[in-house]
Amino acid sequence: MRRQLHELQGEGASDFALYRTLLRGMQGEDVRYLQTLLNKLGFPVASSGPGSTGNETSLFGQLTHDAVVKLQAAHIAEILTPAGLSAPTGIVGPATRAWLQNNQ
Repeated sequence: MRRQLHELQGEGASDFALYRTLLRGMQGEDVRYLQTLLNKLGFPVASSGPGSTGNETSLFGQLTHDAVVKLQAAHIAEILTPAGLSAPTGIVGPATRAWLQNNQ
């Protein structure tokens, strides 16, 4: 069972998981959680306004895509290489989801 987002930003965050592949244009609370993780892990979606820490949104837009690309580029050997990729995609597929879950 998924927890409320305000609980995800506290101690219960490790109880939430990303279950679907996420990409630009998608919407949902899992996108908001993705943005929360990206901000927390040093790959900020935005420095202020929508997407910034405490202002995460449910829309996977260009800023979220760009933050995912930065995460993937910083962890090529851990995320992309095992998936047979050599360049960041900005898509939160199984390898990126696994890395996020293991490093939250």
